[in-house]
Amino acid sequence: MKRYLLGLIVFCFFLFGCEREKSPTQLNEYFKYKVDGDKKAWGPGNALTGGQFECGLGDSALFIAVKFGVESIGFYLKSHDIGDGTYTLDQNYQGFYTSPKDFQTYRTTSNATGTLTIKKSSFQSYGTIPILEGHFSFKAVDTVTGKTSNITEGEFVMKRHNF
Repeated sequence: MKRYLLGLIVFCFFLFGCEREKSPTQLNEYFKYKVDGDKKAWGPGNALTGGQFECGLGDSALFIAVKFGVESIGFYLKSHDIGDGTYTLDQNYQGFYTSPKDFQTYRTTSNATGTLTIKKSSFQSYGTIPILEGHFSFKAVDTVTGKTSNITEGEFVMKRHNF
């Protein structure tokens, strides 16, 4: 009886006491940045609570939108050739940010610019998941008031939906 009890204790120790590895089948999507020095971070879980976490890429357009409540940030690039590389964000390739503080949308313009660097990739799971990785920073302006916001240290990994 003691032998069975000891065996059960050893079995439980290994079952519950060992640290398990994280599953390599899960993609860790994220979108983080700073707005005028304040850190922000979002994930697809925010979309489940009334937000948005989207990345769409076609032959002639790229659309990325992350939204939670009033706050949102994203990019819209329209071109005949969108691929891996660095893009200047301005009035043509646009970055935007909507502030929860004043409910205003700030956009890149010819005078308020920045950069977006993207790389198409894939994540191996039970199949291949297309992803988009990137880094960004930009200055954006509220074209009505002239007030600016600085978006810095931005980076993301998101599932890519091709259209």
